[in-house]
Amino acid sequence: MARGSGMIRTTVALASLLSAALIVTWIVLENANPVIFSKTQHDQVSNQRAPKVRVGYIGDSILQGNNLAAPDGLLITAQANREITWTRALYPYFDIDTWIDLTDSFRHFSGMNAGLSGDTSALVRARMNAAGSPSTDIMIVSVGINSVTFGVSARSIQSDLQAICQFYLRRGIKVILSNIRPISAEFIPDGDPQFTVRSDVNAWIRDFATTTPGVVFWDVAAAYDDGSGRPIAGYTVDGLHPSSLGSQHAAFSLVPVMQRLVKPVDQRAGPDTINFFPNGRLAGNRGTAGPGVKGQVATGFTAEMLSGGATVTVEATTHPNRETGGGIQEFSFTLHGGSSVELFGLTGTRFDVSKLAGKWVKARCKLTLQPWDGWRALNFNTTYMEWESNAPATDELAHGVVWDLELETMPFKLPDNPSQIAPVFRMYLHADTATGSGIMQVKGFEFFEVDSPLSPRNFDRREQN
Repeated sequence: MARGSGMIRTTVALASLLSAALIVTWIVLENANPVIFSKTQHDQVSNQRAPKVRVGYIGDSILQGNNLAAPDGLLITAQANREITWTRALYPYFDIDTWIDLTDSFRHFSGMNAGLSGDTSALVRARMNAAGSPSTDIMIVSVGINSVTFGVSARSIQSDLQAICQFYLRRGIKVILSNIRPISAEFIPDGDPQFTVRSDVNAWIRDFATTTPGVVFWDVAAAYDDGSGRPIAGYTVDGLHPSSLGSQHAAFSLVPVMQRLVKPVDQRAGPDTINFFPNGRLAGNRGTAGPGVKGQVATGFTAEMLSGGATVTVEATTHPNRETGGGIQEFSFTLHGGSSVELFGLTGTRFDVSKLAGKWVKARCKLTLQPWDGWRALNFNTTYMEWESNAPATDELAHGVVWDLELETMPFKLPDNPSQIAPVFRMYLHADTATGSGIMQVKGFEFFEVDSPLSPRNFDRREQN
């Protein structure tokens, strides 16, 4: 969260998931090779990209950590250790698009993610009107813990938060205002007056958000609180920043808020939409069952255990998918001991995207995980874009949950001479303690062109009153 000596450390680590939400299915036209569009065809595809609700978020490192961008500009990552990334995976009816921007020398990205490590409420108030900021329909405001730890008064924090909310409300932007997360005694010892400041600010936030038109309250603190204002054991990595379980529960608390504000609009594409992912519908059963896997694998894919420590049984089967006309690739995992992290991979055929050079693209993976204690973390990589867990050795998915997920990458503008896309999905398994069997159903992969997030319509929303 904070920068410099004595400030709260930035931690960008761990992955998480939580709870089930309705996931729509796209019907797409598969094409294993890139297609040359005529102008008419391109216009038809563009017209079918109905814009989603754009959700921005501003605050400190807890929000900034939803994304990582490579300093060389060749990879943008959606981080699976943060609350908003998982909320979108569970309820995929809004955009949180964030993209490479090397003019930002600190974060290396711009877009809906306006989190900045170390920010206090006053710093957010000072920068919320930055020139060139993309427009949003909804803004999540989640800031204040650095103010508390730096000794700022409750009245000053409240004044900042009120001004931030009013700034967005004047522009016709709905606001989701969160309270301040619990913090360990390492940062605020017992008896420190600032511990009471946090409680006082949170009481004010609840009252303000529930009585101010256009503002919705997000009780994120309840997801982490052990009942005494301290984080539940295992829910943070350092007494403040979320762990896997903490992020899961926080995402679960945000999903109902998003359901209230964003309608679950049918996202199915028209017949002219092009999916460049070879056999993304998972049709056929002529794929390769590699080491540790037996059974049927969708054509063009290789399924294998990438680690060899576990005594594992992986049964692969394919079933018809009535929604897409393709297949559902199912894997049944039974683990009989091994290391704490075992790795399964599903690799797709490399494909050429030279016809999309200079275009903006995204990728998606849709899957369902049945309740099991063996799931640790997920990773979906398409060379330039990644949806990832970056600390699978310590991650764990909540038990007893049906995970119905859409993993969507951030948008990326392909280079003029793009490399071939090497798609891979990885599942990390908790082999040493897993019991019974776990069922994973992969329902489709997509790689598709999107409109530029830098188009004029996405910027400079004017003040409405």
